[in-house]
Amino acid sequence: MKVAGAIALDVALVLAFVTLSRLSHSQPMTPDGIAGTAWPFLVGLLIGWVVTRSWQSTLSFWAAFGVFIGTFAVGIAFRHLTYTGAQPSFVAMAFSVLSVLLMGWRLMAYLELRRREPEAALQTGTIA
Repeated sequence: MKVAGAIALDVALVLAFVTLSRLSHSQPMTPDGIAGTAWPFLVGLLIGWVVTRSWQSTLSFWAAFGVFIGTFAVGIAFRHLTYTGAQPSFVAMAFSVLSVLLMGWRLMAYLELRRREPEAALQTGTIA
């Protein structure tokens, strides 16, 4: 997967998480409201990408875990620091949803690539 596509997918998934969170609490779906909720998690996403150098091995476990932890931990920390709220139920929901979204797509992509490898090897004649 191209790096730009992986970053775009991560951003889209974080925005989906934020949008669904706001919908579940009947908060206004305005651009300002979504941006206000999303920015801590998007900053965390960026930090996770940089710290793990995810562009080098986007589908590795450590890149996936680091991107998730960066997104979650920085997002929650900024919510605490800016007094926008981080109730225990929100923290638990953010942890579970972001882990499934940010690590889940990488796992599915990795498994699909592994599934295709034997097929590609057979087509090129590298497996007897």
